[in-house]
Amino acid sequence: MGNSGGEFRDSTLNSDFLFAPPEFVFECTVLGSHPQSELKYLRFLLLNVGSIDHSPDSVAAYESSLVLQLGFNTEESAAVHTVGQTMKTTLAQLRQSTQALVAGKATLAPADLVTLANINAQREQAVATLANQILNNVRPITATRLRSPGHILEKAIKN
Repeated sequence: MGNSGGEFRDSTLNSDFLFAPPEFVFECTVLGSHPQSELKYLRFLLLNVGSIDHSPDSVAAYESSLVLQLGFNTEESAAVHTVGQTMKTTLAQLRQSTQALVAGKATLAPADLVTLANINAQREQAVATLANQILNNVRPITATRLRSPGHILEKAIKN
């Protein structure tokens, strides 16, 4: 499948807060002509298909709903599932790192906060990388459908 254009990348880290919403933690810079709103929806999608907290049945149901909502063909559905598994592995590793860092501590030192911020940055970089992987491995019409929810949300917020 062809490249549907554009890449996302995270820019500077703006906060030391762990698990804060991304708009409070990162100023996401989008390469190409695609707005940040597209990355927000793809982030939502990735955190659902790669969830380490939802049951496998819930994740499978969500993936099935994407087939109906976005018109994925078999290859696209498999690509999103594979990317979701990569995201799941990444999230599990980052959670393990976080738990090891905070284990047994009543308060965190400034260096610990920096480490937590770096863990957040790793998660958001994984989101950006995997969002690109999805967009580059689906048909152009599907990539447009994946971008549309972000545009709709952006317009609704502006109004």
